[in-house]
Amino acid sequence: MFHVVVQNIMKTVKKPYFVTLVNPVNLEEWICEDYNDIRFIDAVEYVKVRKSTMQRTVLMRKEALRKK
Repeated sequence: MFHVVVQNIMKTVKKPYFVTLVNPVNLEEWICEDYNDIRFIDAVEYVKVRKSTMQRTVLMRKEALRKK
């Protein structure tokens, strides 16, 4: 019984995947390391992104970015 429960939990975990996003206003490219990791602040969706040349991550509105 316990073994079956552990298998079901392991199947439902979403794996992170890299996505390249573009800001359509200024055409900046951003890399999102985990597109499933969404943060909600005041009912607005944010994703953690970084530029390809830097390691620092920032939160950006998900609706402001488009998949490349």
